[in-house]
This record gives sequence, C-alpha cells and structure tokens, in this order.
Amino acid sequence: MLIRLSALFALIVSACGFQSDPAPVLDEAPATSEAEQAVINTCDPVNYPCDPFDRFANGVCQLICGGDGYCLEYSAVEYGWCAAHPDKAFGPGKLCSPDGDPLWHTHCVPGFLP
Repeated sequence: MLIRLSALFALIVSACGFQSDPAPVLDEAPATSEAEQAVINTCDPVNYPCDPFDRFANGVCQLICGGDGYCLEYSAVEYGWCAAHPDKAFGPGKLCSPDGDPLWHTHCVPGFLP
C-alpha cells in the first residue's frame, strides 16, 4: 500500500509540471553572410530596374551587384510577342513599341553575362 501511495504521489507531482529545459533549436539552413545578403537584396528587381537596350546597363549592374551582375535581357517569348503585337501590352506594365520592340525595364541579376 505504501508503494502505491508513493507511486501515486510521484505521478501527481510530475503532473503538476516542473519546467524542463527547452529542446535545442537546430538551424536547418545556414545563414548567408552580410555581403551575400547585400548582393541578393541589391540585385532584387524591386531595388534596381535597368534597361536592356542601354549600353551602360551591364556595367552599372556589375557595380551594383558587387562585380558579377548584368541587366537581364528580354526573353525570346517577349520579343516574339512584341514583334507579332506592336503597340500592345504584353502584360501589366509591359508595353511593346510601335516597331515591335519591348519597352519595359528588366532588372539586374547576379552572375556573369550569358
């Protein structure tokens, strides 16, 4: 009987809750360095739009992206759409010229010019 009371008392005490140490949190992905984060944020399309037809755009993107960057060129689909639909909109904010060339800005991307 004494053993049962001791076991019941131990169960009640443990149910009352003694705070245990929280489980350690494991980093699933290593954090990027500040320099890498600055390059990623700087080359974000929201932060630096550029004009692919501007001959200085790649040089500016290299400077902005920390040495390795370029102004993203229009895709073949965008060129094809504008050639077939001059003076029309490819999408929101993407207007084609009357000559059939894309007129909107793209953005700087990190990396080497393809």
